[in-house]
Amino acid sequence: MTDSAKNLVRKEYSELKKLIKKHNRLYYEKDSPEITDSEYDKLMSRFREIEKENPEFVSADSPSRKIGGKPSSHFAPVTHLKKMMSIDNISAGETDDRPQKAHAFDARVAKATGASPAYVVQMKFDGVSASLVYENSKLARAATRGDGSVGEDITENIKTIKSVPNALCGKVRAPEIIEIRGEVIILLDDFEKLNSEMTNSEGEPFANPRNAAAGSLRQIDSRITALRPLRFFAWGVGHMSGGNPMPDEMAVSRALEGWGFKMEGGPRLCGGVEEAVKFCGEAEEKRESLKYDADGVVIKVNDMNLRQTLGETAKHPRWCVAYKFKPRHSETILKDITVQVGRTGILTPVAELEPVNIGGVTVRRASLHNANFIEERDIRVGDTVVVKRAGDVIPEVVKVVGKDRSGRPPGFKWSKVCPVCPSCGGEVSKMGDEANFICANPSCPEQLKQMIAHMASRGIFDIKGLGRETVSALVEDGVVKDIADIFSLTKERIAGMEGFAEKSSSELEREINESKEVNFGVFIAALGIRHVGKQTSELFAVEFESVDDFFSASEDILSSIKGVGPETAKTVADFTGCAKGVELKDKMLRFGVKLNYPSGRNSGAKEGISGKTFVITGRFSKPRAEIEKAIRGAGGVVSSSVSSKTDCLVRGADSGSKLNKAERLGVRIVDEKTLQKML
Repeated sequence: MTDSAKNLVRKEYSELKKLIKKHNRLYYEKDSPEITDSEYDKLMSRFREIEKENPEFVSADSPSRKIGGKPSSHFAPVTHLKKMMSIDNISAGETDDRPQKAHAFDARVAKATGASPAYVVQMKFDGVSASLVYENSKLARAATRGDGSVGEDITENIKTIKSVPNALCGKVRAPEIIEIRGEVIILLDDFEKLNSEMTNSEGEPFANPRNAAAGSLRQIDSRITALRPLRFFAWGVGHMSGGNPMPDEMAVSRALEGWGFKMEGGPRLCGGVEEAVKFCGEAEEKRESLKYDADGVVIKVNDMNLRQTLGETAKHPRWCVAYKFKPRHSETILKDITVQVGRTGILTPVAELEPVNIGGVTVRRASLHNANFIEERDIRVGDTVVVKRAGDVIPEVVKVVGKDRSGRPPGFKWSKVCPVCPSCGGEVSKMGDEANFICANPSCPEQLKQMIAHMASRGIFDIKGLGRETVSALVEDGVVKDIADIFSLTKERIAGMEGFAEKSSSELEREINESKEVNFGVFIAALGIRHVGKQTSELFAVEFESVDDFFSASEDILSSIKGVGPETAKTVADFTGCAKGVELKDKMLRFGVKLNYPSGRNSGAKEGISGKTFVITGRFSKPRAEIEKAIRGAGGVVSSSVSSKTDCLVRGADSGSKLNKAERLGVRIVDEKTLQKML
């Protein structure tokens, strides 16, 4: 190689080194990756290729010799008893050569050990890796991966996760000291619910389940972590001492399961590499139906003695490899950026895409989150972008591919894309330090449509006949000017609209009239106050004796309520103190909405229930909604998750993880009969 060619390679190596270090910081320290796993793998593959051909380039700080990033300054450092290494991977090239690469891995193992080993396969979860240390069978501390040697102390937060045992009890006696490794994740269904709750309370939704898990796990206040639907899936062990050694991976898995850990996605014993590759292929075919995010399958040598023989490199064990799934993302053209209006005026940018197939689904639109997201990544109309989709999660634009913008307009500016509200033409502005722009016009038609849809949704007034098309027609025809007008509708007024027959008009009138009697908390949630979701509404409903008391409460009184933050108190006080808020309340009551109060002069409040937070789990002799209604009618609050704030758990048949967590937190537990006596 000539000197000039060598210099070019050295320059490429230096640039790759900086780029990989940047993405390591974003992934491990900031929990906000800018590129996909497969793109990162390509960078590392080329980087290692250069190092292999030019060993003189390699230095002690090479990313190929280090794992992850440095621990955060917010958490105390914890040194792992055994290094938490990353796993080498097998990815598909231009042709799918993963089976051949797996056989090559098997050949290297056979050559080094002189054996034809059995393998254990297990899903590679896409979450946050953590290490739990148990001393004398008790959970002593927990840490993130960090840089592989030193992680962050997350002990208090880990203790809030219901799938993490506080003590190791089972047929297999635990070693005196053992490190148990696993992944902290959020199931896809739970992620959808979490983001829905965040949106309903006007919080910032998470980009994907991994970011949600990472952000939840690294909360300074463990009470916030306790409210998030985190799970811990064990996948192995690190250091072990003071006990009988385990002969193989399957023995480890049986012990972990016996101690109470959830073992998902395997592990399965395979007689050889061919069987392991078959499992990987079957797992990839079922990927869309998985209840969690996974990006591959880990293939591990089963025998512990063979692992000792194989050893490890500076970064990877030689006895395992990750068989990576094909990327669940595609490249396409960003045709336009449009803006959606939410029920409280929040404006959300949306990517309008050249249709692209991702995992068998045609994607035409994707989330761009907010203006900051677009500007930080310099995303522009006409760009080729990477779009990612996971399960039922809304597709999102991940990054721009290449940035040849010759002859195209300059970068994204909110003032040009959305100088005014796209629905009403009203003024748009930012609220303090928030990332989102909002339309401040309370008469905005799109806000009203979204407000009505929210008010009519299941869990609020539950008016099934008020679908999107019906709501749009009512607003656009000027029939309703606010959500209260819905309750003044008659079949004659509805029938006068295009597309409505006498039968459908009568049916909608009946549904509206039947929905008019609701619990006080539901009424508050229906008002659509920013930062006030269903659970916060229940807190207000228990605290105030009447709707008038609620509307006359000062910001100081509101903020003094347990579970209500200063920002929520301010938005509520602003709403209840303005003429439009009072008028909306008065109209709803005038049009026949009747409130059932959980406490005070109009309540059937019961001692032992009023003001208490209940969680219901399992199967019962009557519908759960009926039980919830009875608790609320007696002054109680019903929550969907167990936490340190829970006063009582009502258990039915087949109660699961909520019961386990309640027992661990010392929450009072009652059955259906006991609850009936309390009521």
